[in-house]
Amino acid sequence: MEAIPGACKVCKWIIKKMRKSIHEGSTEEVIRESLEAVCNKTFMLKRVCRWFVKKYIDRLTKELSTSDDVRTICVNLKACRPRSLLDFM
Repeated sequence: MEAIPGACKVCKWIIKKMRKSIHEGSTEEVIRESLEAVCNKTFMLKRVCRWFVKKYIDRLTKELSTSDDVRTICVNLKACRPRSLLDFM
């Protein structure tokens, strides 16, 4: 996943938008519908966004049902690299 330019940025953007548009207790159906619509809200990375959502819709739906933060979700999806100890020095 890291080989795809902008995947981490797109993932974070999608998760942030989704957190604003869904509520705790949202059904999987509501989450899926919101995921399918979220890419229409961007112009520059629309194609990458649609590819990302299509490829990971099942995993995104499950991850959005958790209370994990944006970065953790994107690391779990392998869109972003985990931070190493060197990042904190």
